[in-house]
Amino acid sequence: MTTEITAIEVTSGARRLAADLKSACEAGKKIVPFSALRCQRLPFATKENVVFLNLEDHRQILEHSIEDQVILVETGVSLAALDEYLGRTRQWLPLSFGLPSDTLLEAIVTGDGGALSYGFGGPRHLVLGLTLALSNGNLIRSGGRVVKNVTGYDLTRLMIGSYGIFAVPVAAYLRLYARPERFLSFAVADNDPLRLLACQRSLAHLGLPLVCAELIDQRLLGQTKDGFLLLVRFAGNQALIEAASPLVRDICKAHSHSVTPIDEPEKETEIWSSLTKVERTEAAYPLELTINRQGFARLWQQEKALFDWPFSYGTGTGLAKFIHSDLGEPEKMVDKLSAFAKRNAEDLTVAYSDSQCLRRVKRLGLDFNQQEQLFERLKKQYDPSNCLNPFVCLANV
Repeated sequence: MTTEITAIEVTSGARRLAADLKSACEAGKKIVPFSALRCQRLPFATKENVVFLNLEDHRQILEHSIEDQVILVETGVSLAALDEYLGRTRQWLPLSFGLPSDTLLEAIVTGDGGALSYGFGGPRHLVLGLTLALSNGNLIRSGGRVVKNVTGYDLTRLMIGSYGIFAVPVAAYLRLYARPERFLSFAVADNDPLRLLACQRSLAHLGLPLVCAELIDQRLLGQTKDGFLLLVRFAGNQALIEAASPLVRDICKAHSHSVTPIDEPEKETEIWSSLTKVERTEAAYPLELTINRQGFARLWQQEKALFDWPFSYGTGTGLAKFIHSDLGEPEKMVDKLSAFAKRNAEDLTVAYSDSQCLRRVKRLGLDFNQQEQLFERLKKQYDPSNCLNPFVCLANV
């Protein structure tokens, strides 16, 4: 198969967007790279000087090298539309998207690749290069269209997960994969999350293409009873996946009496969509906690009260999301986590929203003054007027 779309220079639309950013910043506006709907529960969303960035007119496929498995696309494209396009060439961008409206821009600025980050590393590993619009109206590029093209500091990875505080990604080179012939998922249920983590560890030792392993509190799926699910997903060659299915089922049954295959793509999509919807309701205030498996096990054993709030835990990324129903609850949880970190000599990172911030990041038990100083220097260099998402705060505890 030959390349269908050839290279196009950065469009005039990107230049217009950069110029619009400059005008908005000069007018004292604050630019947030999310939809107003996503931020509607936060107090600052009603301020007149806040502008929520809408890139729905910036969703072109600019270049697609099918042979090299690389694509250049504007970041306003929805992940669902991009997946549909790539399906025509049997290629795949392994990012989980909960809602059809989720955009590539949101995946890049949050750094969240969803459940598939377990197998593919999320945006930090899939984004090869970026075209960035600065608040002064300039466009810059970082990275490129090949994997190994960076010498010195990797600016692209710094921008991923930065919540748009330095610049706005307007186009991205993405690494693609061949679309798997077969997907197979299992939901393993148990009342002890540590047994489910042991199940995941056994599955990982098989050496099969395990692309997703997410631990989920069943309350997030609308269940009223206590209990947890380990959702595992395999993807690859059809013959291999079908041959391995009985073995996977036996391993899951050795850890739990309840093992349910999910062989319908629509059912699996429904599960991930329901999780996303829970996180984004008006009454939901997520707290993200980065903690390794051993630390998570200690937290479960020592601080059971923290798990009164429903949560999910990515076994590969170490990212736990606790869903609170009150804006003040995450701050209370931080105090308890800080005490836990000091008691166990743990290095933890938490991120949450409060009445002033879209995202407040705190390091517990870890000194990151040098990183904070680096961020401050880059902020002054790229966005001296502080108009690009000033609702993000870094702090030490």
